[in-house]
Amino acid sequence: MNTEALLMYKRAMFTIFLLVVSTQIFSFELTPMKADFRDSGKNSLKYFRLSNSSDKILEANIEMKKIDFGLQNEEVKVKTTDFEISPQTISLIPGKTQKIKVKYIGKKLSKESIYRLTARTKIHDKTSNKDELSYSLEYDATVYVTPPKAKADFKIEN
Repeated sequence: MNTEALLMYKRAMFTIFLLVVSTQIFSFELTPMKADFRDSGKNSLKYFRLSNSSDKILEANIEMKKIDFGLQNEEVKVKTTDFEISPQTISLIPGKTQKIKVKYIGKKLSKESIYRLTARTKIHDKTSNKDELSYSLEYDATVYVTPPKAKADFKIEN
């Protein structure tokens, strides 16, 4: 294959990829996108929903990561066992919704902690007999966990 034909092939594959991705981007939805938990009691348990609006079976993995901040104040996601998630793996047929139970089981807190609940799916699309596109989509929900008597502690200066 000469370089011009290879370039045309790559452009065609990229165009097909964009078309496939654009139809799949909204193929699943995680709600709510923000949740407030307490470190104990009835508000330490919440339910999320994962919906499949595509025409394909959706396979998703659900995981929680704690948010820390790096030296340049960038977000760093760290694995955590502070939550019990059920189910962690979901196979969802088109048009259906799955409830996800999320319970904080970590230690008592003295200040607020921030987490990300991530729903990640891998999609395989055949574009022809020999070509297959594979890509991942993920949604992140922000989860705040606070102690029961937490109060805002900030000052506004002008």
